[in-house]
Amino acid sequence: NDAVGEVVAFTSMFWGVARTRQCGDFTIRELEWIDEDEPAMFVRVQVTHTATHPRSARVAFRAVPHLRPCWMSTLMSGHTHIQETHNSIVAFDSNHPEWAVAVVADGELQRDVTLAAGERLEMRIASHSSTSWASTEILFEALR
Repeated sequence: NDAVGEVVAFTSMFWGVARTRQCGDFTIRELEWIDEDEPAMFVRVQVTHTATHPRSARVAFRAVPHLRPCWMSTLMSGHTHIQETHNSIVAFDSNHPEWAVAVVADGELQRDVTLAAGERLEMRIASHSSTSWASTEILFEALR
């Protein structure tokens, strides 16, 4: 069971960040950027199998919504409600429904895949909110 992988390259740019991780026979490239005109963040993940034999892996995307007011606003937050489907997570605050965040993937949020030598899997994720945010994390597990 390989872990998420060691970060072998990291680049910070004005508009986003790029990370490359190595996890055994897999190279995982993540690119995160903020939209110029919308309150949205985008993530593109590419998983490439570099060995000569097929290998299975589990790729998952996790989002943690943050729907809290600024501490100095004295606004009281309510309960966070989370609705999850196979490809999306929507969260909102019970006292302030306008405090909401939506995270949507171009496919399943968790995928079990078998990749041939040199084969690549690509996932795209978008997060949108005008008042809140979601921290995101890519989870990767090479399966035996």
